[in-house]
Order: sequence, then structure tokens, then C-alpha cells
Amino acid sequence: MARLPSTPNDPLDLEVLSIPKFQREEFRSEMRADASAAVADFPSNFKALTDILSRLDCTCVLANFVYYGLQAAIDDHGRRKEMMPNILQHHAELLQAIVLTIHFPEWPGDPPTARLEEIFDLMERLARVPLKKYVTAAHDEGDGSLAVEELLVRMRLSTQAVRNWDYYQDTITTAKKLYGPLGPRLRSRLHFDIVDLVTLASTIVSQVEDRKENHMSMLGRVMRGKTEEEQLERYYEWKSHLTGTPEAILEALSSRSVDVKTFVISHSNLFLPEIYTFDIPTLASRSGLPAHTVERILRVLALKPGALVGSNPEHLFLDNPVWSRPIIEIGNGKFMAPLIQMVFSHLHLIVKRLTDKAEMTPKLDERRSEYLEKEIAEVLSATMPKARASKNVKWSWQGAEYETDCLVCLDHTLLVVEAKSSRLTDEALRAAPGTLRKLTRKLVLNPSLQSARLLTVVESAKRGDADAVATCCHLDIDASDIDLVIRLSITLDDLWLMYTAELALKNAKWIPATHDLPVTMTIHNFKHVAHVLDNSIFLFHYLHERRFAQKRWNMIADEVDLLGIYLRNGLNTARVPATESDLLVLTGQSELIDRYYNARDAGFDRPKPKPHLRPLFRRIVGKLAASTPPRWTTIGRHVLSCAEYDQQKIIEKDLDKLKEAVRQTWRDTQHKCSLVIKPPESRKAVVVFYLFPEKLRGVSRSRAKHLGMQTLDNTERKECCVLVKSIDDWQNPYEAVLLVRSMDY
Repeated sequence: MARLPSTPNDPLDLEVLSIPKFQREEFRSEMRADASAAVADFPSNFKALTDILSRLDCTCVLANFVYYGLQAAIDDHGRRKEMMPNILQHHAELLQAIVLTIHFPEWPGDPPTARLEEIFDLMERLARVPLKKYVTAAHDEGDGSLAVEELLVRMRLSTQAVRNWDYYQDTITTAKKLYGPLGPRLRSRLHFDIVDLVTLASTIVSQVEDRKENHMSMLGRVMRGKTEEEQLERYYEWKSHLTGTPEAILEALSSRSVDVKTFVISHSNLFLPEIYTFDIPTLASRSGLPAHTVERILRVLALKPGALVGSNPEHLFLDNPVWSRPIIEIGNGKFMAPLIQMVFSHLHLIVKRLTDKAEMTPKLDERRSEYLEKEIAEVLSATMPKARASKNVKWSWQGAEYETDCLVCLDHTLLVVEAKSSRLTDEALRAAPGTLRKLTRKLVLNPSLQSARLLTVVESAKRGDADAVATCCHLDIDASDIDLVIRLSITLDDLWLMYTAELALKNAKWIPATHDLPVTMTIHNFKHVAHVLDNSIFLFHYLHERRFAQKRWNMIADEVDLLGIYLRNGLNTARVPATESDLLVLTGQSELIDRYYNARDAGFDRPKPKPHLRPLFRRIVGKLAASTPPRWTTIGRHVLSCAEYDQQKIIEKDLDKLKEAVRQTWRDTQHKCSLVIKPPESRKAVVVFYLFPEKLRGVSRSRAKHLGMQTLDNTERKECCVLVKSIDDWQNPYEAVLLVRSMDY
């Protein structure tokens, strides 16, 4: 395998992994052999782990695994640094389930200190087995089903490993807003509601964080002792219930050649379960909930030791019971919650289980639909307050009746939004082929067909079709006045792997090869996109370019990663190679956005990330949005599409040179006065900067128009955007903007 470094011409700084053709079969063979070996070793590795755990204090094992494996620090810039980057939440979830498969009458067993490294190693190996197994299955099935198998593998890996469908504070807000109206009926049947559950879970999260911080603070105080005697004295002050004396411990350590710091760290690890262990009175006091409510919630969310005895180990990867019951009832009125964050990462799963128990599933589905439609309207209203918006618009076409969830018209841009609140089912999460295909059709294809139908009507009306014009008039749309129709599908549950997988879905024949999918994202991601891109020009430009990104690349990417790329280069990706065999895996591109939200959740004030633009381009977009000249959204979109950041820098320098040239030569009727920017993709408009001195102001616009028409002839493009800029008022981004179009536009 050759590793090719990114080049200066690669706007995404991608690292390309390439396998020469003559080595590909050998590579596939090695992959199959490695996968087969990992699958074959699974039973013995699983038995080795359970043999170790059956002799240990499992509460201490879990506490140490979570404390060290999932420990991360967030600084005031929102940067997150993991102590053990290779250990993720799904590793700990799997370990918690495995612990519960061990049957013995009571916990605890022996301290786990000497075996922790071995446990970490075994968990990493066990967690990789499903991927290896899926790779083996994909090859065994044969080429005909490889495209389908690729989708199933993506889904299974997502179910096994992907967490956090939203940022922490937003999950709390969403949970209360979405499920709050179900409260009265839930309380009458379960004696608590989802708001109570979320309140209790967030209280436990806060308590765990406070206890971890206190543990680290006290440990640091011990380590700062100037002598070993002072360190042990401070440790005994911290752990006042310890038996023996510091002097006796020091003498014993000296005889074993163990330093005090090593002893203190190792010994304090035995107390880590206290960080994650709670009783009902404490939680009632901290949360403000009645003790009986706390008890009911804990028991609904708890499993007892040995609860999963006899479970099929392989089922724990895609159907882990701890996802909906993340607490362990350890006896004597104590409950351990090492992974309480699962309440939030698997909230919808938990709510479905509780509403089923309360016989409220139809009510839940009704509430989800109401919430989604209302949230979409609120986001659009906040983002585009001057837009003309309509909800649940009914219209007819060719003898059939249809309904569009939301229509938004701003300037000359029409946004068509379809909302789908369908729930992810357990079978779909486990990637049962038939179920996943049906759900993909429901969440991705069906709303796309609906919005595509309306796009067809608008395009037909533009061509003068009388029936289409009549339908558009009913919708209060002047089709001849629409420059761009943006189609957008918004969901409530996150099937993100399918939302960005247009090429893979077509290869698998799950959607028609000729169908044009719109952008699909969750309402949570739409909120983030609209919040970060708080200018309508940016929002429209992102949605437009995002659609082409999913058509260009066979990619695995979530929406926030794509938004991160947009902030960097506006999704101007023509120079990034894309072939049918390429797989673009986008990870870490959301770093700037994650920092912003993580800092907010940690209580730090951090500026919101912005698109990476040169000053001139930022001023142009700002003025367009503020002054809203005719077709300002269209012009703004063309300006943003013409060049990425590094190219914008060159353009600014060239304009400075052109300014001085115009100042010297403007009296010459043939003087050079313009800079033409021709994007490499033919679908994008040419952008022209026309520079003039004050003496030529009177003829500047007519000359700019002539220049635009001339540019269209020379470039064979359908649109040309001309920015008229005065050399004597250089800080003004433009004096006028013109949009010139060819006759066959």
C-alpha cells in the first residue's frame, strides 16, 4: 500500500491511500485472512475475558475502564484531548454488557489492578470482530451483492459504534421539548415522565463530573507533597477511613522498591467505583425529584448483576441491552452508573421502550410529527425572517393531489422542505436488509420523489406549460422569477450513513440510478447548519453545493463533517479527484464546530465558527445580505462558488495590481479594467470584477453590462456575475452588481 501525501493543490488536505492494481488481489486476500483469524479467535478471547472478570471486582473493573478509557479534557477553546484515544464509548458499553453475563452470587471479587491492561487489550480486539466478520461476509456473498453488503456494513458499524446524535446541552433541550407534552399520560401510567428521566440523568452526569474533578484535584494535592512522608500523610487525610499508618505503609513500600506516587495512584483506583455509585436519597436531594420518582426511574433503567447470563455474545454488538438500561443495581440500595451518558445517546430507544410499556406508541408518533414540523418552521423563521413561508401546502398535478410540508421563498430562491418523522426500528439498526431498505425508501427516497415532483412543475412552468403555471399560481410561485429550487429533506432520527450515500444507494439499486436525491439531514443538524451559517447566502450556497458533493463522492460522512469542510473551502472541490472506486471517509472535519459547542457545554464563551473567506469576499457577502439588491441570493451564491480561500487571496492581489493599472491607463479606451474568474465546473457562473475611476462613474454600469455579455460569449457559460468596483472607494466591496445571462438560460 502506497501512502501519498497531500499536495498544495488539494484544498481538503486529504491523505490518499492507494493500492496499485497488481497488489489489490493480494491485499484483499490478506484482509480476508486477517478477518477470518479475528472471527475464529472471538470465542477464545471472549472466554479469556469472562474468566478474568469472574475473579475480579467488576464494579472496580468498569469504573477504571470508564475513568481512564473515556477520560477527556476540554480546554477553554473547546479542544478535546482523550487520555486513551483508542478506547471509545462503545468499548465500555460492550464491557458493561459482558460483565452482566457473568453469573455469581455477589460482587465484588479481587481488585483488578494487575489485569486492567489485559482487559483493555481484549476489549479492543473483541470490539473489532464485527467489522472483520462483515468484511468476510461481504467477500463471501459475491460481487452481485457487494454494493448492498457495503450499505449493511455501514449501518452495522454505525449501530455498534456511533454515538451522540447531538451535542450534550442540545440533547437535554430537545428531550424536554420533544417529549415534554407526553408527560401527563406517562406520569399516570409510569409515575414519571421523560423530563423527570432527563433531569435525573443530567444530575448524575453533573455529579459524576464533580466527583471526577474532585478525585483528580485531591490526587494532585497528594502528588504535590514535597516528600514521600508528606504525600502519604495527605493521602490519609483524603481517605480518612484507611487503616494502618502512613509510616507502616512507607516501610512496606520501601521493602518492595515501590515509590509512593505509584502506590497512591494504584490504591486510589480501588475507590473509583464511588464516583459512579449513588443512592436514592442523594439523587433525590440533588435532582429535586421526589425519592419515589427517583426510585422508579432507576429501577426502569437498571439491570442487576447476572441479568444477561446466557446471552449470545455476538448479539451484544447490535442489540446491547445496556443501551436502554445503562444502570446497574448493585444491592444495598446502591446503583452504579458508569455510562449514564447512554441515556442521551440512546434516548429515543429508551423512550420507545417506555411508551410501549405505557401503551402510548401512537401518541409518540403523533408527537414526533408535530415536533418536527414545528421545529423546521422555527428554524426557517429565525434564519430567514423576511422570507415568504407556507406550511402543509396542498396542490394538484396531472389529476393527483399532493402536499408539501414547507415552502420558503426568499429573493429568487425557492426552498422546498419535506419532513419525515419515521422512527428507526431495531431491525433497521441491526441492518436487516429488507427492513433497512424499506426505511431508507421511507426517509430518503419518498420525500425526494415528492420534492422532485414539485421541481418538475416549476421547471415546466418556466417553459410555459399552462397546467404547471396554474399549479405554481396556486402555490403563489412565479416560476419565471425563480433562479434556483433547493430541495431539502429533514428527519428526526439519524440515518446519516444513508443520507450522504447517494452513489452507494444507486450502486445497490435501492434508489433509481437516474433519480436526483436532495440533501437529507436531521433537524438537529439542520439547526447547527442554520446557526453556524446565519446568513441566507451562506445557507443557500451550502445546501446547493452539499447536494453536488454527495453526487461527486462515494463518501462516509456526517453532516457536521461536511459543514466543517464548507467552512474551510466552501465545498469548492473540483480539484479533489473523484473516481468510481474512491471511498471518501470524512472524520475530524467537524473539529471547529465541535470546539464551539463543546466549549459552550463546558461553560466557556467561544466565537462561532465562520466560513473561511478573504476580507473582500466577506465584505461582498455582507453587503449583499444587508442591502438585498435584486437577485442577491443568486449573486452571493455565484461569488462564493467562484474561488476557495487560497484562490481568493490571489484574486485580491490581482485586483490590487489591476487597480493601479486602471489608475494609470483609464484614459486609454482599450485599457485593461476587468478580472475574470472562471470556475472549473461548467455549472458555475463566471464572476467578473470591473474596476473604474470616478471620472467614468457615469458609464460604469453600461460598460459592466457589455463586459458581462462579452464574457458570456468568450466562456460559453450561461451566467455571468459582474461586480462593479471603484478604484477611488476601494474599501467599498462594490458599487453595483449585475447578473447577465445568455439567451438560452
